[in-house]
Order: sequence, then C-alpha cells, then structure tokens
Amino acid sequence: MTERHESFTPEHLEECRNLLTEKRRQLTEDLDRLRTELGERSAPERSAGAPSDTPTHQADAGTETFDRELQEKLIEGHENRLLAIDEALGRLDAGTYGTCTVCGERIGMDRLRAKPWTTTCLDHAPDEGEGPGDRRTPKPWV
Repeated sequence: MTERHESFTPEHLEECRNLLTEKRRQLTEDLDRLRTELGERSAPERSAGAPSDTPTHQADAGTETFDRELQEKLIEGHENRLLAIDEALGRLDAGTYGTCTVCGERIGMDRLRAKPWTTTCLDHAPDEGEGPGDRRTPKPWV
C-alpha cells in the first residue's frame, strides 16, 4: 500500500491519459459495431412485409429476444464506461486525477494501470465484479 502515497510524475499522468484514450477508442469502435448489429437485427421487425428470416418458432423468437437484450446491455455498459473515461480525462485536465473520492489519498499506479477510470483506491473499491478473479463472494441460492 505504500505506492498509494507516491506523487504522480508527468510520465505517470501521460501513461494514464494514453490508457484512457486507447480504451475510449476501443469502446467507441465496439459501440459502433454493436449499434450496427442491433440495427440490422431489428430491421426485419420494422419492415412492413413478413421477411423470410423472421423467427417462426417460439424458441427462435426467444433466442432473438435474448440476443437483442444482451446487445442492448452491452451497449449500455460501454456507454457507462465511456462516461467514466470521459470523467477521468476531465479529472486529468483539472489536476484531480488519481485521488480517491472516499479518503482523499492517492490511488496506486498499479490500480490506475488496471482500471484508469477508477475514482477509488483499492481499500475503498466497491465490489466491482468484472469477471474472473474478482473479489466477489457468490451469493448462496435460496
């Protein structure tokens, strides 16, 4: 935890800016692709005639609905991440980047390298649950 108290060098801040800008570029490309796919998936539903690829079986319709809802959730997640990245870039410009919003201490560079849009140090990180290796404890089935 000693890294938390280090001062950020201009090189550290530039590294974080580069990480944020690259992640923003990737998310923007993914969003464009997801929106295009969602539009193509929804196009037959909006057309006046009954297209030949309209699902005719209830299971096909259920799969189509699931896929569409999954894409909508992915788009929403990407949009939220883009907002967090834009806010982090704003903090970089304002000179407040890398400070925990809970305790006011510096966020360690290892955490910023892993998640450059974060607003909290590791001690105050919410249960983020972002996939394998997260710190969540699964809830038991009731």
